[in-house]
Amino acid sequence: MTWLELWEFLLALPSDSMTYSAMSGDRFRRRWTERDEMQALALDLLQEQIRALLLVNEVSPSNVPKTIPWPRPDRRTPEQIAEDEARAERAARFLASLRPPAPDPEVERRLREAVEAAAKAAQQAV
Repeated sequence: MTWLELWEFLLALPSDSMTYSAMSGDRFRRRWTERDEMQALALDLLQEQIRALLLVNEVSPSNVPKTIPWPRPDRRTPEQIAEDEARAERAARFLASLRPPAPDPEVERRLREAVEAAAKAAQQAV
């Protein structure tokens, strides 16, 4: 078998084969098979159809439950998950740095006194 034939063989593998999963970076076999994907899609569609049927038959919209899609597997590698968590932490720290500082009670008290003094002066001038 030549390298070209081997490559063509690998490209012809089904998307749910272990070799195909490993080639796409999924070393821990978290990938669903095509059957799993189709079943989850069918369940989501069935939930939507039931919800539409209830709405069409004049059931109060508040009584119709919200549809929750079937949970899909997380296909990220542990390294990608760690990178995403670090990125979220950096974003949270950046957003926290943009918040204005808490007001100083001493500054608030002096400002209030200055406003009251200005109001008294305006009343005496009248």
